[in-house]
Amino acid sequence: MKLTTRIGFPAVTRSGRDAGFEQISTKGPKVQIKDLLGVLALLVLLVQPAWSKEMTFDIIYANHSNYVVADGEITSDTPNVFREFLNSEPFDGFTFYIDLNSRGGSLFGGMALGKMIREQGLIARVVSYRQRTEGDDYWRPKEEPGICMSACALAFLGGESRELRDDSILGFHQFSSAANAAGQVADVYETEVMTQTLSGIVHSYISSMGISPDLFSRMSMTIPEEMYIPTFEELTSFNILPADAFSNFTLEPYGEGVFAYATFPGNVEGRNIIGKVSVFCRAGVPFLLLSLLEDQKQIDERTMGLAQEMVSGFSLWAPPGKPKLEYPPQNVRFYSNSHAVAEIQIDSRGVDLLSGEAKGVVRLPGALGISMYFHLRPNESDKRLMRSAFQLCISGEQPEDEGRSSVKDDLVDRYNAEGIYKNYLAGWSLPNTSAMRAMENAYSSKIEFYGSMLSKTALLKEKQKFAERWPNRDYTARDGSFDISCSGDLCVVAAMIDWFAHSPDRGKTARGVAWYELGFDTKTGQIVFENGESRKE
Repeated sequence: MKLTTRIGFPAVTRSGRDAGFEQISTKGPKVQIKDLLGVLALLVLLVQPAWSKEMTFDIIYANHSNYVVADGEITSDTPNVFREFLNSEPFDGFTFYIDLNSRGGSLFGGMALGKMIREQGLIARVVSYRQRTEGDDYWRPKEEPGICMSACALAFLGGESRELRDDSILGFHQFSSAANAAGQVADVYETEVMTQTLSGIVHSYISSMGISPDLFSRMSMTIPEEMYIPTFEELTSFNILPADAFSNFTLEPYGEGVFAYATFPGNVEGRNIIGKVSVFCRAGVPFLLLSLLEDQKQIDERTMGLAQEMVSGFSLWAPPGKPKLEYPPQNVRFYSNSHAVAEIQIDSRGVDLLSGEAKGVVRLPGALGISMYFHLRPNESDKRLMRSAFQLCISGEQPEDEGRSSVKDDLVDRYNAEGIYKNYLAGWSLPNTSAMRAMENAYSSKIEFYGSMLSKTALLKEKQKFAERWPNRDYTARDGSFDISCSGDLCVVAAMIDWFAHSPDRGKTARGVAWYELGFDTKTGQIVFENGESRKE
């Protein structure tokens, strides 16, 4: 009998990079499979220091919560042991956890255990306890930091929801194995077939648990003898831990520019209706747009009309302090019968504040029955994307003592060329579909590309080939390295950049530095010139 059958109600989920660089290194981690256990079966172990015992299961009863204690090495038999445990222990409570503490073990055992955890609707944590001793009638030891690595980390992904203490360790790496049943090393063909098959199995498991496929890419880049321990930002961006604020922004085209947006379903609760936050520029002015999620009911005209009459302004501040910036009611515009509900005009002070953790609220009376509040916690990638969305606005507020007119005729000049350059690099560093959309908007109809004239169509084909060959890319300009020269209709921006490219399917990685030049048409903001000199590391 399953735990979910015993408790009598369903588990609830808690919310909780380039065509111009021709010299590419092929060195990098490559998955090696050395173990064949028969024609029809393969046992793959994640490499880690061995535990002194196989995983055992125990239970702690605390008020209306049950904690399943899972401690030790995961073996191929661990899922069977867990099933027997579930069928033999009485469960009585409202909240059910599984506390994992393991350095890993069997790859397939870990994934099977993860699937069972998900089926039972358990909340996964990484916690350790002292072992139960004989005579412990009431066993409630103190929680301690835990370790969950390799196969255990895959099992952790099975949690209906997941929690991680600051002092506990969650680690991932490539899968690997030792030797085959006959003591022989698999030939090249067998190794390649097994590598592809196992990659597909692990990738499918991760996706089925609602985790970003980017996690699989990071695992593939970490050799078995090392351990990848995600940061808090990465844990939330991979959806391993639930987000608690708006982050992980996406860049999209907006007119002749771009806008950046983030969604956070967990923000929609009680009276608060905001599930999406966007930043953009219009006519040289920075704006925030607060929106509903696609599946939310749109707000009727009467309610939004009352909101426009009753709003007292918009507050924006850096936590935990009191409101730092106050904007008047005329800076807030409401929309009815639309997923967009409130557009707020801000200024350079607001743009600066949004470059870090910030909170904002449209000041509405409680009697209206709705609230428009958000908490923003941008990571470094988010900050780059928001800067890209705001870049034209910021440039429009530069002092005029440098010979600039108060009304800008050119989209590009030496004051905002650096931001547009960074925007290009950020766009090319996005996943392929978004990256190619950014490239479509970035280039003029004809480009002088490394000394040759190319049509935009021809260049985008080359970019597409490169993106498919190297799907994971990261291009970052070094601060302080910019050289900007503008004359007439052309601004040439050059900087030293650090670049990285990786292909999970091919197991290839490349990285290096480059002196990279882009020439922008000052009227359109599009690239008309590209050149550079790259060296691999």
